[in-house]
Amino acid sequence: MSKKLIIMSLALMLLSIQLYAQPKKGFTIKGHLSGMKESTLCFGYVIYGVQKIDTVQVKNGSFIIKGSVPEPEEVIIYSPKDRFQRLFFLDNSEITLQGDIANPLQIKVTGSKNQNEYEKLQADIQNNRNNVIHASELSNKAETDGDSAAQKKYKLLSDSLYQYEQVIIKNFIKEHPQSYLSASRLYYLIVEKNLDECKALYESFAPVIKQSYVGKEIATRFATLGKIQIGKPAMDFTQNDTLGNSVKLSTYKGKYVLLEFWASWCGPCRAEGPNLLKAYEKFKDKGLVIVAVSLDKDMKSWKKAIKDDHLPWIHVSDLKYWKNEVAEQYGVHAVPANFLISPDGKIIAKDLRGEVLHEKLAKILQ
Repeated sequence: MSKKLIIMSLALMLLSIQLYAQPKKGFTIKGHLSGMKESTLCFGYVIYGVQKIDTVQVKNGSFIIKGSVPEPEEVIIYSPKDRFQRLFFLDNSEITLQGDIANPLQIKVTGSKNQNEYEKLQADIQNNRNNVIHASELSNKAETDGDSAAQKKYKLLSDSLYQYEQVIIKNFIKEHPQSYLSASRLYYLIVEKNLDECKALYESFAPVIKQSYVGKEIATRFATLGKIQIGKPAMDFTQNDTLGNSVKLSTYKGKYVLLEFWASWCGPCRAEGPNLLKAYEKFKDKGLVIVAVSLDKDMKSWKKAIKDDHLPWIHVSDLKYWKNEVAEQYGVHAVPANFLISPDGKIIAKDLRGEVLHEKLAKILQ
C-alpha cells in the first residue's frame, strides 16, 4: 500500500512540475492595415506601472505581434511615420486588427474578450462628446446672431453634457464590477470631492479586480487622498534643488508655504507663472514662501524654464517625470496643482489659481 502511495505521489509531483513548466499563454496580434506598406509599427502598454514600447516591421500592410500581459489593459498601437494610432483593450488572446489607417476609429479589433465592453464604452463617450460639440456650436452661433437667451441655453446644455461623461463612465462601472476596464476607469475618476462615491464603486468590485494591479493602485489612491485633505498636516519631504542641494519642506515651518507642482513642458503651468510671480512679489515680505516641485525629467529644460519665466523661488525635483516621489506622495495626477500650507504645517487650501490665489493670500497675510 505504501509503495502505491509513493508511486502516486511521484506521479502527481511530475505532473505538477510539467504543468508549472508550461509557458504562460500570451497574446498574438495579427493585423492588416491598408495604407501601410513598409513601415515600423509601435506597440505601447504598461506592465505594473512601467511603460513598455515594442516595435514590429510591417510588410505590405501586414504584421504579427506576440507577447503577454499579466492583466487585461488598454494599449496603443501607432506609427510615427504614418501619423496613425489606435487604442484598444488587450488580453492574452488571439487578436486581429483590420482596416485602413486613414480611418483609425473604423479599424476592427476582434478576438479580445474585453474589447466589446471597451468599444461600447468608447462609443457612448464619443457620442456624448459629439453632442457637447454640437451644443457648443449652437451656443457660438446664437452669440454671433445676438440671441443671448439661446446662447445661454446652449452653453448650459454644453456644460451639462460635458459633465455627463462621468455619469456614463460611472454607470459602466456599476454594470461591470468584474471588468478590468471598470477598475482602470475608476482610477482616473477619483478626486477628493467624490471619494465616498468612488469607494462605494470600488467595494462592488469582484475580489479578482480588487487584487489586480490597478485595484491595488485604487486602494493606494484612496489612502493618499485621505492624507491630503484640508486640515491635515502637510507631509514632509526632501528633494534636491537645481544645484543638487537638499531642500526639506519642514524647514519653512512658521511661514505660509505655497507648494506648487509644475513642469517646463506644461503649457498651463507656464501660463500661470506670471500670476505666481505677481503674488510672490506682493506677499513674500509678509511670510509667503513658494516651493515648486517640478515633474520634469530633463535638467536643462527645467533650469531654462526657471530662467526664462523669471521664477525666483525655491525649486526642487528628482527628475522622475510623473514618477516624481513628492507628486506621488501628494496624489498629484495633473499639473499645475498646489497646496497652501499654514505656519503650523497644515493644508489650508488647494489649487489656487488666478485672482483666487491673490484673494486667499490677501485674506490671511494682510
